Amino acid sequence: MPPGSTWGLNEAFPELESQISALESGDDLPDGASQPTKVWYEEGYFKAKMALDWQCAWLSEAVSQYDLGNVEDAEYAVAQLRSFEDNPLVSHFPDYGFYLATYVDPLGPGDTSVAADTLRYCSTASLVPAYREQ
Repeated sequence: MPPGSTWGLNEAFPELESQISALESGDDLPDGASQPTKVWYEEGYFKAKMALDWQCAWLSEAVSQYDLGNVEDAEYAVAQLRSFEDNPLVSHFPDYGFYLATYVDPLGPGDTSVAADTLRYCSTASLVPAYREQ
C-alpha cells in the first residue's frame, strides 16, 4: 500500500471476538431482546475486502500524483493496479478488466476526474493523505 494509506477495517479481531462472546452469553442484551442471528462470511470475504482497500489506496495515489504533476509516481501507482491482474485474488473481481478500462486506463496528467466515481465508495482510511486533503 502507498505510504499514508491504511486498511479500512474499523475493529480489531479481539474486539469482535469479545462482542460475539458477550452476545452469545446474553450479557449485553437489553431486557426482552433476543439473541442475534449468526452471520457467516463467504470464504475469501476479508481477503477481498483488503484487496478493495489496496485498490482504493493505489488509485488514490495515482490520482494524487497526476494532480501534483508527478507523472512517474502516478505511472508507478497505475502499474501496481495493473499488476493485480496476476494476483490470485483477482478471481473475486470478475469485472477487474472493466475497472481498469473505466477508472485506471483513462487517467493522465490533468484528467483524473473519472476516478472520482469509484473513489467516493472507498474507506477514507484507505485513501492516501494527498487525496484525502484535496
